[in-house]
Formats: sequence, C-alpha cells, structure tokens
Amino acid sequence: MDFKEWFSKLSDDTKLWLVQNMGQPLPADIGSQIVAAGGPSALSASDADWIERINNGDDVGV
Repeated sequence: MDFKEWFSKLSDDTKLWLVQNMGQPLPADIGSQIVAAGGPSALSASDADWIERINNGDDVGV
C-alpha cells in the first residue's frame, strides 16, 4: 500500500506526531497504528520524504 493510502487512515493525533517528530524513532504505539492502517513496520526514506513535504505545507493530497 502506498503512503497516501495508509497515511490517510491514521488518526489526526498520529499524523501530527509523525509530522512533529520527523526522523525520530517510532514509539511502539505509533508503529502499531501505522501497521494497522496498512503501512510498513518501519518508515522508508520515501515515507520520510512524504512526511517532510506535509510538514513544509506542500499539498500532497493526504
């Protein structure tokens, strides 16, 4: 599943945590929410790029 699909299924709190804590290790609860939404168990460089774009205010459609 691509980034937009699983990211859109996360709670607003989880999305906010990801944006505010880019590059930090994922706490177990955040990681389990990502996996439950259909995402990876570890974020890839591509996932981090998407999160950075969101953090920068780019309209990425999620």
